[in-house]
Amino acid sequence: MLKEEHAYEQKKNSLNQRKKKKSSKSKHRLVRYFAKNKLVYLLVTVAAVFAIFYICFAGYYWDKFLSGTYINGVEVSGMTTKEAEQKVRKIEMGKITLVGRNQEKNEINLNDLKAKVVIGDKVNKVKNEQNPLLWLGGYIGKNENDVQTTISYQTSNLESYIDRLSMVSGSDRVKPKDACVVFDKTNGYEIQKEVLGNTIDKDKLLDAVVKALKNKEHMIDLEKAKCYVQPKHLVADSDYKALASKLDMIKKVAINYADGQNKKAADYSVIKDWINIDSNLNLTLKEDKVNNFVQNVAYKFNTLGKIRNFKTASGSVIRIGGGNYGNRINYSQEVANVKNAILSGKNIDRAPKYVQKARVQGENDIGNTYIEVSISAQTLYYFENGKRILSTPVVTGKVAAGHSTPRGVCQVLSKERNRWLRGPGYASYVRYWMQINGGVGIHDSSWRHSYGGTRYIRGGSHGCINTPFAQVVEVFNRVSVGTPVIVY
Repeated sequence: MLKEEHAYEQKKNSLNQRKKKKSSKSKHRLVRYFAKNKLVYLLVTVAAVFAIFYICFAGYYWDKFLSGTYINGVEVSGMTTKEAEQKVRKIEMGKITLVGRNQEKNEINLNDLKAKVVIGDKVNKVKNEQNPLLWLGGYIGKNENDVQTTISYQTSNLESYIDRLSMVSGSDRVKPKDACVVFDKTNGYEIQKEVLGNTIDKDKLLDAVVKALKNKEHMIDLEKAKCYVQPKHLVADSDYKALASKLDMIKKVAINYADGQNKKAADYSVIKDWINIDSNLNLTLKEDKVNNFVQNVAYKFNTLGKIRNFKTASGSVIRIGGGNYGNRINYSQEVANVKNAILSGKNIDRAPKYVQKARVQGENDIGNTYIEVSISAQTLYYFENGKRILSTPVVTGKVAAGHSTPRGVCQVLSKERNRWLRGPGYASYVRYWMQINGGVGIHDSSWRHSYGGTRYIRGGSHGCINTPFAQVVEVFNRVSVGTPVIVY
């Protein structure tokens, strides 16, 4: 009995446990079902709200431009066609700012011109091409649209407006001035920089404004648009640059002639007055100025024919000129040399070029080696390095016949042995010949047996200096061509 009751209880408990498990599973199914349907309900609700919101916005944009819409660079998002046209007109009917030199500014107000912006129906076309149901895409990207517009105005109004601008008619306008060459007494020629000024070329400004109106530009740089009246000649032009370079080169030129104690110089302070620049910017040298300078060089260095103070063998000082001894510069060559040096920017630092040059340079160009002939004393002296080597009586030219020996500072022009001397009515053979002046020379005279005294007056030579044989041999052997011969 007890066993049966116990079995019954166990069976009963087992049934209860199965019922509890089954009930628990049912509850979980219901929870999952309701949870799943709640998410669906939520999604449906959100979708419904979004649809209503989207449709409302689509309705908002039904007669308006979508977000991100630009016409000619002007944002017209959320505007009606009329509002968009008004905004485009307002911006395109604004001002044109003129920016000039030195930050000078003027403005052209299009309203003052009574101008009008003509748009046409292109704005409507842009609106009609938009789908309001796609309004959300406008927040993602930018929709650029170019609509052709024109600004209508009276040309006469624009011209009159430009005429009244302070940039055009102001009292502070400065006319341009060409670069030019000016001469200053102190500094010589200089290139004066051009003056740009600020005078406006009205025709060019008008063209620039018309172009800006066409291109819907609101700023004009007058310099870039070339609206100023420009100088015709600028220092940056190639011809002015070339001239400036040449002047700079010439300013460095120095001419220095020096030979012994003689000196003559010229730098730019002198050379500047020799320069001439014509209207075509060609630089030349004034011939008379260059010639005058070289003449002064010649005056300084030339000693040929110059009157000198000469101390004779007797100790007296005489003044003597003439003859063929001394310096004579090559005038034409030095004129050319000076011109070439200046125009090529080169210095001259040397002695002048000579056609003939004295043995010694300086105040006393005779030096201390020379032949001295005194006609009145009928004596020839030879000095070597300041020491008298010999003196001898001679016979000079026959005065009575007009054959006087020419006076002056001469020189030994040539030396010859065994020569025939020929002239009208005579022919003489000499063994030693030293030419000193034309056909006059110093030579031996075998036909003479006495020298000195006054015999030269009526019994003299044809102009030569007849010298005793032994003495003429010694002189001949000692002197060289170029040795000075002073005859007085």
